Amino acid sequence: MSDIAQRLRDAEERGVVLQILTEAKQEILWDNDCSALLEVVVDEIDKIEKYLTQTEISSCVDSCFSNANPLYAVPVLVSCLNSRQNADRIIFWLTLCLRENLCQTFRDSVRPNSDGKPDAFQVCPC
Repeated sequence: MSDIAQRLRDAEERGVVLQILTEAKQEILWDNDCSALLEVVVDEIDKIEKYLTQTEISSCVDSCFSNANPLYAVPVLVSCLNSRQNADRIIFWLTLCLRENLCQTFRDSVRPNSDGKPDAFQVCPC
């Protein structure tokens, strides 16, 4: 687990939670597997809601999921749906992640032909 994830689990003050989530947003890069960090955000959402306003949650938490590569974020969110009371929020993040990033995910997964045009039948190996 990353340092940011552990600090979020241990945080007990509003300013600390806000700072950690700001750092988390910067750590979530397209090519990095951020699933462990996203899972901690989902696990700690009750704490986050306790300390932050709805505007801050939209700015910090929602943007973590809108910036995350769906290949990493979607499995985390779907797995969290099974036993969560925050199903509406998780479905919102799932929708946000897909809506914001589906085009880029598709673009990254299709290899161009020799003529430079993408071929939907030639998918890059993962």
